[in-house]
Amino acid sequence: ELFFTPAGLVYSLDAPAAFALYTTEGAQVMAAQLEGNGTLSTEGLAAGIYVYTLGAKSGKVYIRN
Repeated sequence: ELFFTPAGLVYSLDAPAAFALYTTEGAQVMAAQLEGNGTLSTEGLAAGIYVYTLGAKSGKVYIRN
């Protein structure tokens, strides 16, 4: 599972997965290999819509920093 909160990206995964976050223009702004449970900070990212990939899944998220 993947949740975006004001504090950052909160994840809970059953298996390791590659994560990437992109601007709507396609520029990669974050990448990580995620495993287990944790949080990634979105501090420093401009507010706006981003596209993410997590393993074979993808989606859009609005970040309000």
